[in-house]
Amino acid sequence: MGGVSLKSALANPTIAVPVVVRFDENYPKELNTLGDHLRKRRLDLGLLQQDVAQQLGVTAGTVWQWERNRKEPETRSLPAVIAFLGYQPIPPSHSFPEALRTLRRAAGLSQEQLAQRARIDESTIAKWERGKTLPFPATFERLGRYFKKIGRPLPEFGPEALYGPERRQEAARRAWRGRKKRLPSSVQSSKRRPAAPR
Repeated sequence: MGGVSLKSALANPTIAVPVVVRFDENYPKELNTLGDHLRKRRLDLGLLQQDVAQQLGVTAGTVWQWERNRKEPETRSLPAVIAFLGYQPIPPSHSFPEALRTLRRAAGLSQEQLAQRARIDESTIAKWERGKTLPFPATFERLGRYFKKIGRPLPEFGPEALYGPERRQEAARRAWRGRKKRLPSSVQSSKRRPAAPR
C-alpha cells in the first residue's frame, strides 16, 4: 500500500491528506497562575520562550521559571508581562490588602515608589498590604485618586475596609485598657478620677 507524496497531493486537490495535530502536554488545562496565562499566550502565538524573553527584556530561563511557577515575575517586569498578555491575568481581590498589592505590582511599583507617588509613608503601605492596619478614609481617597490616574482603579470597598471614626474609638479604648494593665497598681489608683461630690 503506497503513500501519497506531497507533490502529487498538491497537484491533485481531490486527494485527502491527513493533518497531524501535535498535542502539547505543556499547554495549560486551567489558568490558575500567572505562569499558566503566560504559557498559554506564548503557545497560542506560536512563540518560543526566547522570543517572549526578548519582548519582555528578560532571559529565556526566566520565562521558563515563570511558566513552570518556580518563580514569580519581579514587580518591575509585571507591566511588560501584562502588556504581552493583553489583559490583567489576576483580578484584584475583594480584600483591601490583596487588592493593593496586586494593583501596585501590576503598575510595576515597589512599596517605596508607590509611597513617593501617592504621598503616603512606605511603612504604612507595607502594613496595609500585610493587613496590620487599615487606611483612614482621607488617605484611602488619595490612594484611590492615584490608582485611577494611572488607569488601575481600586475596587469598591465597604466601610469595613476603612479605619473610620468607630474603629478609631475602639482602638483608643483597647490602647487605654492595655496601658492600664501595664501600669503598677499604685499609679492606677492615683489616676482614678475623684468621686463626684454628693
